[in-house]
Amino acid sequence: MPDKNTGKDGRLYRPIRHAAAFQRIAERVQFSILEHGYGPVYPRWTSDLHRFPVNRLTIVTRGDGAIIEQGKRHVFRRNDMVLNPVNSDFRQVCERMFENVYIHFRLELFPTRDLFDGMGCIIRPLERPADLIRLMQLVTSPRTGDIIRAKAMLLELVCGFIEGDAAGLERNIAVGEKYRDLFREIRANVNARMTTAELASLMRMKERSLVRMFREDTGKTLKAFIRDVLIERAQSRLLFSDAKIKDIAREIGFSDELYFSRFFKKNAGHSPAAYRAFHRERRNEA
Repeated sequence: MPDKNTGKDGRLYRPIRHAAAFQRIAERVQFSILEHGYGPVYPRWTSDLHRFPVNRLTIVTRGDGAIIEQGKRHVFRRNDMVLNPVNSDFRQVCERMFENVYIHFRLELFPTRDLFDGMGCIIRPLERPADLIRLMQLVTSPRTGDIIRAKAMLLELVCGFIEGDAAGLERNIAVGEKYRDLFREIRANVNARMTTAELASLMRMKERSLVRMFREDTGKTLKAFIRDVLIERAQSRLLFSDAKIKDIAREIGFSDELYFSRFFKKNAGHSPAAYRAFHRERRNEA
């Protein structure tokens, strides 16, 4: 009887050593680019305190500036890359002038679990500055293949900031695998009417058992998890679209714009309109 790893040509093929980690991580990590742009930042400008709901990668093409995080000053210059991780608090300072290319992105194992969450600001040099020219050419190309190459280049730049080895991701990967169907449903269809009972039915479990097990595995209640995904979805729509607030409310399952505004303010600290105005002003200045 032929070996199960024997191909049609009769050769014996064996699994690549350590390929299991590749399969677990590569198949589950989702790289989402939410916005990108290019522009100058003018002298004597200091931003208010940021706590952005996504990661921001800045590539400095001219001039210099600084990031102030927890009282520590991080200086960046031409051909530096600056990563401000999701949910990090920082101020951006421009004493002269700098120009930058930026992308806002997520790199998630599952909803709300970003690989960069909990990290501080990181600055590292762009090793091959010519890559930036190539990237800009690909981004503006009308060809599908070039656009995919541009995304691959951006992912390669982002991956240069990832610290630690694959073993450090194992627990999160195990959680992602255990709740794969649940996370897939929440990512695709989260809305204000979603219930833990619906998700328990999807997982073929009793609601009480799922709620208890989820909290033990993630440290967060299932209701809080749904709430956080809703807030994240609303924040993204407010920041990266021109949709009216009432339409955003309807998209994520709120029949009443006022109720949505109260829900958002309670969990994000600002009304939807104030949140959008504040962050858009900061982005336009930067």
